Amino acid sequence: MLIIPFFYGVNAYSQIVRVDDFGLDSPVKYSARDSIVMDVPAQIIRLYGNADVKYEEINLSADLIEIDIEKSEVQATYSTDSLGNKIGKPFFTDGTEEVTCDAMRYNFKSEKAIIQEVRTQQADGYIHMEFSKRLPNEEIHFKNGKYTTCDKENPHYHFQLSKAIVIPGKRIVTGPIHMRILNIPMPIAFPFSFLPNSDTRKHGLILPSFSLAGNYGSGLENLGYYFPINNKLENYVYGTVYTSGRWAVSDQLNYNNKYKYSGTVKLGFEHLQGFFYEESIANNYTVYWNHSQATKAHPSLRFGANIDFRSNNDASQTIEIIPENVFNTAFNSAINLNKSWKLDQFSGTWSGKLSLQQNSETENFVMELPSFNLSVNRFDLGVLRKNKIGKKWYENIAITYTASSLNRVTVNDSVASAGLRNADLSFIADNSTSGIKQHVVVQTNLKPKSGWFNFNLNTTYDENWNFQSIENYWNPLNQSVDTNFMNGFKTARSVSFSGSLNTNLYGYLKTNFANKLKFRHVMTPNISFTYRPDIGEYQLIQIDTAGNTGYFSPFSASLYNEQAKGASGLINYSLANILEMKKLDKADTINNTFKSFKLIDRFNISGSYDLLRDSLNLSNFIFSMQTTPIKMFSIQAGWTLNPYAYSNETGITNSNYAWNNAQGIGRVTSANFAVNGRYGTKRTKSDTLRNLKNSVFNINFQYNINYSRNSNGIVQQDTFGLTHTIRVNGDLELWKLWSFDYDIMTDLMTLLSNPNPSVRIGVKRELHCWETSLSFTKTNNFFAPMLDDDNNTSPNYVIRFKINIKASMFNAFLPELTPRIPQTWYTTE
Repeated sequence: MLIIPFFYGVNAYSQIVRVDDFGLDSPVKYSARDSIVMDVPAQIIRLYGNADVKYEEINLSADLIEIDIEKSEVQATYSTDSLGNKIGKPFFTDGTEEVTCDAMRYNFKSEKAIIQEVRTQQADGYIHMEFSKRLPNEEIHFKNGKYTTCDKENPHYHFQLSKAIVIPGKRIVTGPIHMRILNIPMPIAFPFSFLPNSDTRKHGLILPSFSLAGNYGSGLENLGYYFPINNKLENYVYGTVYTSGRWAVSDQLNYNNKYKYSGTVKLGFEHLQGFFYEESIANNYTVYWNHSQATKAHPSLRFGANIDFRSNNDASQTIEIIPENVFNTAFNSAINLNKSWKLDQFSGTWSGKLSLQQNSETENFVMELPSFNLSVNRFDLGVLRKNKIGKKWYENIAITYTASSLNRVTVNDSVASAGLRNADLSFIADNSTSGIKQHVVVQTNLKPKSGWFNFNLNTTYDENWNFQSIENYWNPLNQSVDTNFMNGFKTARSVSFSGSLNTNLYGYLKTNFANKLKFRHVMTPNISFTYRPDIGEYQLIQIDTAGNTGYFSPFSASLYNEQAKGASGLINYSLANILEMKKLDKADTINNTFKSFKLIDRFNISGSYDLLRDSLNLSNFIFSMQTTPIKMFSIQAGWTLNPYAYSNETGITNSNYAWNNAQGIGRVTSANFAVNGRYGTKRTKSDTLRNLKNSVFNINFQYNINYSRNSNGIVQQDTFGLTHTIRVNGDLELWKLWSFDYDIMTDLMTLLSNPNPSVRIGVKRELHCWETSLSFTKTNNFFAPMLDDDNNTSPNYVIRFKINIKASMFNAFLPELTPRIPQTWYTTE
């Protein structure tokens, strides 16, 4: 026996075993920190202290290693310190494969290994094995193991495996398997399983959520199957079923053609039966399609689609216990095709569109089947000029042109749904209006030499072609005005001439205060005149038995209405104001720089005066303002002032001005006030947040007041729309693993008499490899429980507890484990 001693604290000693000694293809390199003992007769080498053995791509390190040259084997294990802790556990690597264990034996020739108490990472998961064998094809056969996505040595949860085979880069095949949380057995078990062990997409079962939800009963949500079709297509199939008789199926197809387009198509069907013994059945089907084209896919042609269709036109009537879009009253769907074009010196865009607007409040479907738009970019009259030397006066005259055609169908949702179910599309022709609109603007900009003013002249011409119109006439038999609806081509047109003059005025004020305050006032006055002749198609007919007459437009029910009756000569005026302040920056004592603030972001006044009206020529004064007193708050306000006198008894306006009738400058007929606030903090560099002072949070605040005053000609009506609409939402993170979010909206005016706030509150806790959340959602009257068909009270709020694994592989295979609390467990007494 040959013993090679070493001095402790120096670099590790290393040796190389020749290829001939092992009968291998490559030399074996080994080293140790403490000592190397060579038993020459037995042909065994023992390495002590931070030992390491290398052979080609294989590397083994441990505190104790023994090399058997005759058998071409290597054994490795750990040692213990004075407290009995394991130190220097064997760590084995072969290419990208890594294994940590208590002990192992490996044969260089057969490439087989026996491993005890091993822990290895496979894809997103970690495998703990009590006893295992590694084969030359890198498969691992083991028994008494654990599978988890938790990276802790003692995982927070795991699946207990009786026996299994690990096929690297493909899958893990197991025998009987059951789940444990904190080593406590859970009632989740399977006779066998196939666990993913690859970065590539594989076919697989999507495990459902288990639910208990009041009248829904118990059920399985989103049991599904995933199968990738190719590198561009993948498909998900889902099913949901409850013991009450409700069920749903859906299919989702995702596609992605890189650098060209991508999208999602989802088809769904919901059977919304109340209970299995009830005859009332409500079925609902949904169609969702989102298609987006890559920016550089085509230089001039773009296609896009966004379809969100519900056959019942109601977001709340769904199989989902807590619908994500429960507050949505409108669903918009559209398919668009846009084309940019260029023809000699002219250019523009062309677009086509198919759209559907669903609204649960109006209970209507509004369809555009189809609409087309053509626009010509602005060009001047010198566009066809051959000689470009110099500039002619007419080159300051520019023209824009747009044309649109539309076929619009407005129909009740019940009529449309019945027609679609019965494949009867006659409702489209019965409820459609169509037409073509052309719009031309000729304009020029004349700037005086002084440069103080901008003067613009415009001529606007509109041509409307409608294919539906009406005819009103006095019916002497019925003694009333009758209306005939007519199909056919009919035109209407309007023309207007306008000019505008605007400039900017600046005012400055400097103070002698210590902070050297400076103020700047920017005023932008604008005055314009518009003349519109009366070239309408209004009809003068008898309207009552007394022989009185009135005007009716044949286009009042058409797609494109004509201008108001009569000529007009409007003088429009507006004055925009901005007030800014600057003060000396105390933080900069060297350069004496100033900080700038906006005291008033905008304060606008506007109105008009019609020279051609016979009375009430002056319009209402319209005021609007916005200010941001502090960074986190913004305030908007607006009001309308009627300048005319009115009767104190009836509220009827007359043609006298209020100031001539001792009624001040007029009366406010409408007003609005809104406050929006946002405040938050950013995450600090500290890993853990310990108290409220250092917490991360965001708060959004909205407050609205509306006021309106109207008269019905008999009694003055004042409606103070103090809806006091308040909405507060945000999130709060007290510690790194705890977060709190909320969204509350209510009307203060009805809070005491008829409380009806909308509330959503949630708490979330991250548990290393898990995350859990508790949410409370209320969508109806807070204190009035709902009644079902049997007049039994049912609470109008839902409490939901959710716990799920944080791992990308389980996003498809185990989306969530959600014990839902039944609504009927709670009362409002």
